[in-house]
Amino acid sequence: MSQFTAPAVSISLPPNFTYAESVSLQEGAIPNTDGVPAPNGTNGSDHSNGTNGSAANLEPPASNLRAPPLKVLQHFKGTFKGHGFNTIFRPNNNKAGFSEMNVKPNDDVKDNILQLNITAETQVFSTPLGAVPNRGLDDQPDIALDGISYTQTIIDLTEKVKGRQQPVIHFEPGLWMRVPKTEDPTLAASYSRMASIPHGTTINAQCFDQAVITNGAPNIDTAGITPFLIRADETQAKSFIPFASQQATDSTTHRLPQDLEPFIKNSSITQEMIDNPNSILTKANKGKTITNTTTFTVSTDSQPGGGTRNIGFLVSGKAPGTGGPSNADAVSMSATYWVSTVQAKVELKPWKPTAQKPFRTFSPAAHSRHDGVPTFVVRDEIKTARTVTVEYTQIQYSQTVMLNFAKLSWPHVSVATLAPSDIPLVEAIIARN
Repeated sequence: MSQFTAPAVSISLPPNFTYAESVSLQEGAIPNTDGVPAPNGTNGSDHSNGTNGSAANLEPPASNLRAPPLKVLQHFKGTFKGHGFNTIFRPNNNKAGFSEMNVKPNDDVKDNILQLNITAETQVFSTPLGAVPNRGLDDQPDIALDGISYTQTIIDLTEKVKGRQQPVIHFEPGLWMRVPKTEDPTLAASYSRMASIPHGTTINAQCFDQAVITNGAPNIDTAGITPFLIRADETQAKSFIPFASQQATDSTTHRLPQDLEPFIKNSSITQEMIDNPNSILTKANKGKTITNTTTFTVSTDSQPGGGTRNIGFLVSGKAPGTGGPSNADAVSMSATYWVSTVQAKVELKPWKPTAQKPFRTFSPAAHSRHDGVPTFVVRDEIKTARTVTVEYTQIQYSQTVMLNFAKLSWPHVSVATLAPSDIPLVEAIIARN
């Protein structure tokens, strides 16, 4: 396991931060008329019953709106860290030449380059926002949403150079929202992930299906990265166009890293991972005691609502005759999440807190090089060595963004296994051995 971790970007909310209705009429309240304060005027500065008056003594009215239960989102709290794998075919700038390549590619590819990243990731979640009011029109009743703000930071661990900070390759601030069931319009309760990506894309991905709870480890499908011809209609069959860069042993293609032999030897990047990035999620679960898993998928193609928007540079490339924008137009995104309850054994060693070291962290063993391992904090003295069984939440995800350029749709697949960081050990112990 690498000692490198992605930086944690704070998204903490101040104490007592909570949404509430900004306007509610109180029974018996009479609005001001033409600037003349009414006896019980809500803004009357000279009247003891004015809600904004200097001597106001009325409590704000209780809201009838109730925040919906967060369901699976209740497990998104604190800081989660882990490891993963990122694949992206990106547009190739021919003017840049081959400075990044050790060997001049011998394929005829000019418009794309495949980049592979071994990643470390950190996600930080806030406390719940509270009842966020949304107003209905005419006969539509008002509703309240609830949610959690988050930040996601991913760094590249593919090449580590001593004395050099690992580059950040992704930063994303966003919101996870829970939307209640409504009768007008007739919509099931849903999850919504709203996010902004610095490259110039915003997303609103929804899930109108119920999250599925199963016993044991998740059943994770495959995910492919082979591009296909842009379709005018989603019902059309995909015409896949594979590239030589997808062959791990070919070291003379448009790919970064170009030579994968060192990575193949230590199993950090393999042909299996290129064929199916989700394979590292399944491997991370081998040998773990997973008692249950909650699965759900959010998509920008969900209806009604949802979608992606991009800056002009991404959607308006200069490539006449190529049949589409030359830059990466993010047209859709879908992401499946597996939120699991994991039990693990942690070996504790004798330790005594000091003023210089008031706490110590312990972790269970990693199950693969791409695993996410939790850290547990101990602040009390450990007099004798012992083993304890802990329980924690694990988040795994597989995300596919479709990038359209040069006549093709290019799957940009990112996956990771994340575990909570700095949990008080006493709160996680379920058995002492």
